[in-house]
Amino acid sequence: MTNTEKKPDLPGKTDERDKKGRFTSNQTSPGRRKGSKNKLAPSVRALVAADAEEIVKAMIIKAKSGNAHCGAALLRLVCAPLRETADPIMIDLAAISTPSEAAAAISTVIAATTAGKLSPDAAKDVVNMIAMLSKAIETVDLEKRLSTIEETIKKSKV
Repeated sequence: MTNTEKKPDLPGKTDERDKKGRFTSNQTSPGRRKGSKNKLAPSVRALVAADAEEIVKAMIIKAKSGNAHCGAALLRLVCAPLRETADPIMIDLAAISTPSEAAAAISTVIAATTAGKLSPDAAKDVVNMIAMLSKAIETVDLEKRLSTIEETIKKSKV
């Protein structure tokens, strides 16, 4: 079919596009059914499985001769992915029992980070913990204040 020939009309198919080249909402083709399986993957797996031993041996030979891609692929197969491990965070923070103390603690963390005593990632984690603690303190404080208001209202009605 050449560029000048017209494509055959298929039911539910439209070539209407908007100014950005995207299909418009007039597209009625249902597309691929939800949950349908890819038919290519099982056949490729079967082909690879049939020659898996030879493939792995060839990759080992290539990795030993210096092919970094083969070596990396083999390491991914053999080794579990490395997880981030954190050293203990050594920073002196005062006890936090109010939101203003939480703000002071965050200020201390920022100062430690800028002084190079704390990594930015560790500082982010500590600040997130302080923020969660501050939110919990605020929630408890609001609960106490609400209880006091409710008790006052109950007493004034009696």
